[in-house]
Amino acid sequence: MGIQRKIHSNRITSNGKSYSYYRKSITIGGKRRDVRAKTKTEWDQKVTQLKKIFEAGLESLDHKKVTVGQLGQFFIEDSAHLRKKTIEEREYVLRAYIFPELADRKLVSLTDDLIEASYRRVIRNHDNGLKKCERMNKILRRLLNWAVRKKIAINISPLPTELMKELRAEFKNSQPHVEERVLSNRDALLILHNSRETDEEIIIHLQILHGLRIGEALALRHEDIDLINNEIHVKYQSRDGDLTPVKTERSRRSVPLQKITKMLLLQQRRSFQNGCVYSTHDGLPIRYSNYTYRFFKPLMKRLNLNLRTHDLRRFFASWHLSEGKTDIATVSQWLGHSSPSVTLDCYVKVISEARSKSAAAIGDALYPIDEAA
Repeated sequence: MGIQRKIHSNRITSNGKSYSYYRKSITIGGKRRDVRAKTKTEWDQKVTQLKKIFEAGLESLDHKKVTVGQLGQFFIEDSAHLRKKTIEEREYVLRAYIFPELADRKLVSLTDDLIEASYRRVIRNHDNGLKKCERMNKILRRLLNWAVRKKIAINISPLPTELMKELRAEFKNSQPHVEERVLSNRDALLILHNSRETDEEIIIHLQILHGLRIGEALALRHEDIDLINNEIHVKYQSRDGDLTPVKTERSRRSVPLQKITKMLLLQQRRSFQNGCVYSTHDGLPIRYSNYTYRFFKPLMKRLNLNLRTHDLRRFFASWHLSEGKTDIATVSQWLGHSSPSVTLDCYVKVISEARSKSAAAIGDALYPIDEAA
């Protein structure tokens, strides 16, 4: 069977009269537009006019006075056809790092020295500034290259190609050491205890006892839990309150359901209804920002702990690897890592400590020696 092509020309009959029209969608300036006309020729004319209107918006800018802030707004508008995640990344980096440094700067006066100075301020004034500067460099490069393609004020990007490489070499060893946040067994029990009989208790269970990412925990549905075979099937993640499939095939996985968590699920009033296990009254997932603002951050403050939600998942992995009772391939599978090598890289310190503890284990077990002798 051949491929059916979409027909854009149509004819309708009303009151004994026939009317023809041509309808087709097109993306202009990053926005999808549904354009209708009587004929294909008229449709082409309308599209040409719409393109001129969008280009006029860019051309109306005074190229000698256009600022980075103004350019950024048009850049975002022209990104509307991209993935939602890409748009959000561009908007965030522009708002958080580029606009505070360069928004009022004229594009024609943007120099490599000016850009370098702004990069250095970001590195010095932010925690983990080097990584934030790399994000800034990525989006600024795309913004300036877009301006060159659109012939807005500049013909060549003023961003030096080797600038980020030089800054990375200069600041890599001078970045302040951020102490790794380690969740002890005692702290994990404390968090579990203080979350008891709250709506959020299930999320704490899913992270500490099952190693789910926070987005996966917030998106877990009742129908994804197999209470007969004691398994949790991870299929979705929550992004701004919307359910989306997990990113990779390895992230789509099954994790053993712990007995205490099973008891908690059976106690929930809505445990056999559809919807998320931690949800609004309509069964929709609760946003990450709401969860952290209303529950997680106040809990950490009350317990005097400086932890992120991701540290609870790290505890799950660290416990299994440090106890030495679970092989790394299985832990990697439960975590949804792309391969065991990723798990090795993430938890190399834990694995090294576990290896040191077991170095003399076989000798001590078979030939116990009294150290006092």
